[in-house]
Amino acid sequence: MKKSISVVMPVYNEVATISRTIKECSTEILAHFSCGEIIVVDDESTDGSLEVLKSLSKEVADLTVLYNSHNLGHGPSLMRAIEAATGDYIFCIDSDYQHLPGEFWNLFPGIEHADVVIGLRVKRQDPLHRKVLSRLANTLIRLIFDCTNKDLNVPFKLFKRTDLQAILPLIPQNAYIPSTLAVLAAHKSGLSVWQVPVTHLPRNSGTSSFLGWHLLFFCSQVLWELLSFRMKQWNKIPPLRSEL
Repeated sequence: MKKSISVVMPVYNEVATISRTIKECSTEILAHFSCGEIIVVDDESTDGSLEVLKSLSKEVADLTVLYNSHNLGHGPSLMRAIEAATGDYIFCIDSDYQHLPGEFWNLFPGIEHADVVIGLRVKRQDPLHRKVLSRLANTLIRLIFDCTNKDLNVPFKLFKRTDLQAILPLIPQNAYIPSTLAVLAAHKSGLSVWQVPVTHLPRNSGTSSFLGWHLLFFCSQVLWELLSFRMKQWNKIPPLRSEL
């Protein structure tokens, strides 16, 4: 395949799943492209993920591991990975193996006809409180941005790098949900956003960083981030022409 692909993912304390996720991204995605890379940003993991990544960097071809000097959070880590990407396409995936890397191929055919293709978790395997919060977030997004796409915060997205590069300067470096803001900006700029059903697996290892007061704080910050993006950046988003 002549086009190149960049698989990007942030990592924080996913020692039980990171090896499987990276290896499957290599064998099931990169192996089918003439040129590709996996860019991982470790957000100062403390559970042994760092050691696994160092070992993987020696055995997995085209794997680049970047290390944050201190814990920045999921959003800034994802932004750093995206900014380092060089492929024609950029595929965002989390490292917790709640998505199957091979289902990249559910999304990829759509990128020939759309500008952004994202997954849709039709059977989300998360605790009830996270499902409720996600539904509330989708409702707010629809009201604030007049965007009817669902599940915009799914960590399973495929972009054309040229389009993403045009959008990225409008997204704060410390954004909590940069890939969601990128999809909203794509929507505002007139690009087409397609959604494709994908499998969602339950978290069987590791610990979510969004629990208790941390989850409430995160939700309040995301709400402010959405409102701020709508008020400050929305009218600055330029129209973009798709490269179909």
